[in-house]
Formats: sequence, structure tokens, C-alpha cells
Amino acid sequence: NVGGENNIYQWYKDGTQLVGAVLDSLVLPSVNESSGGSYSCKITNSLVTGLTLDKRPIHLSVEYSPRDLDSLALVDLYNSTNGSNWTTKTNWLTTEPLPSWYGVTLMGSRVSDITLFENNMVGEIPESVGDISELVYFNLGNNQLTGPLPTSLAYLPRLEVIYMQTNQLTGTIPSEYGELQSILNLFFGENHLSGSIPEELGNLETLTHFELQENNLTGLIPENLCNLSSINALNFSQN
Repeated sequence: NVGGENNIYQWYKDGTQLVGAVLDSLVLPSVNESSGGSYSCKITNSLVTGLTLDKRPIHLSVEYSPRDLDSLALVDLYNSTNGSNWTTKTNWLTTEPLPSWYGVTLMGSRVSDITLFENNMVGEIPESVGDISELVYFNLGNNQLTGPLPTSLAYLPRLEVIYMQTNQLTGTIPSEYGELQSILNLFFGENHLSGSIPEELGNLETLTHFELQENNLTGLIPENLCNLSSINALNFSQN
């Protein structure tokens, strides 16, 4: 007569032991995309040591709607840039609707505009901003942002303006930005960007304003920037 109090439980995810998951039920502290997988449990008994029971695997799939991805990306932006110390953070990380969050504008049900200009943002811009797939206008100018320009922005089909002027951004300009289908303005001046200007940017037929002044860029200006048939203003000074 073996009681349940003698049972020993160990949970696994995709065959890998979950440290500390030793109860008869499994509670996930949070659920996100990385939570998906196959969960199983092995049960042994301190009295009947030769017996091991395997619970039937539980397969968990986590999917988000595009609107959910917008919200998650905004939360990630807040957490990555010291949002608790922003100058203005009205309604951020509350249950209030997204249009009431400071600096956020929606078109229909999707985020189209993020304007957090001069808002004491400190830290790096997360790659998850590329999940805001209907984004049109992205302005984080005049802050204290560091780290690289997020490559993920290159794949936003409606993005028209990236304004990152006057920060402390480092690294190179992603060559992937040559994929920006609707871009009108690129403002990267007054940062610490290095390397050369990617020749892929010559593919940006819609680009009208391009500013790279006061960075640490080196090398030649690519010849194919002459293909920028819509350009009105270029500023590559003080590099």
C-alpha cells in the first residue's frame, strides 16, 4: 500500500529536465512564444524504486494575433529603455487602451505611430519593434539610446519615417535597410554610428531625406546613391 506522499515528480520540456518543477502539476510563471513545446512528467516512488510512470505528453502551442504582437513589442520597448524613468509614460503598462498610451497612435486596431521624442529613454532599442508590422512613423530622437539600429525595421512594409537623431547609437547601418519599401525619411544624425554607408540604400526609390551627419562613418559614398531619384536632401557632414 503505497501512498501518493511517496511519489516523486519531475517535469521535462522537449526532453530537457525543468529544474525545480517537482510537483504533481506544472505552473508556468509566464506564457510567451518560447513557452511552446512538449511537456512530460516522470513519476517515481521512494518505496517502489523500480517503477517509473510517464504522464502522457502535453503539447503547448503559443500564438499571438498581430495586435497582441504590437502590445508585446511596446512592453519590450518600455522595459529595454528604462521606461520607469521616462519623462512621460502616461498609461504605459496599464490596462488602458493603446491609443491612450503616451506617444502611441493607432490606425484602426494597429499601432501606426510611435513618437517618444526627448523622453529620457536610456538603453537599447529591442529587435521586437519589428513585430509592429503596420508601423508608419517611428521617432525616438533626442534621447540617450545606445546599441545598434534594429535590423528588424527593414521588413516593415509601411514604414515611412525612422527618426533616431541625437542619441548615442553605435554599430553600422544595416544593409537590410535597402529593403524598406515605403521609406521617405531616414534621420540617423548625431550618433556614434561607424563603418561605411551600405550601397544597398541606393535601392530606396521613395527616399526623400537622408541625414547621417556627426557620426563616425568612413569610406566612400556609394556611387549607386545616385539612384535615389526622389531625394531632396542629403547630409553626410562631420564624419
